[in-house]
Amino acid sequence: PERVFEALDLLLQGQSDPARFSKRLQELTGEVEAEESEAVRAALELLQLRLRDHALAGAGGRDDQRVTAADVDVAALPPPEALLQAHGAVLEAVQDGRRHLPAHVSWLALGREIARARVGGEGVSDRQI
Repeated sequence: PERVFEALDLLLQGQSDPARFSKRLQELTGEVEAEESEAVRAALELLQLRLRDHALAGAGGRDDQRVTAADVDVAALPPPEALLQAHGAVLEAVQDGRRHLPAHVSWLALGREIARARVGGEGVSDRQI
């Protein structure tokens, strides 16, 4: 779990890009083509929990409300609204698995959506990410 959290936190803090995030998640879940694999489902669940916890921390939630140890600089994270938008991107990745899209495509799309949420929403072009 810690390596999944680290990959997400680096992307959220602007210290990684979607391609590196995608590559890291592929490494962590294996080169999985079966999107319904346990490793992919577990990674998506962990990403959902981490985004929820960061949104709680950013909104002033108590430490005991969080499930993951969100030991990042909250000021370096996007606002809670952007984190919830990123959470929606994770839910879309879950749907991608149900549509039988290749895992690497879903991971890259997820990274781009989270990066867009971090830097200002849908008006951001891929070249800026």
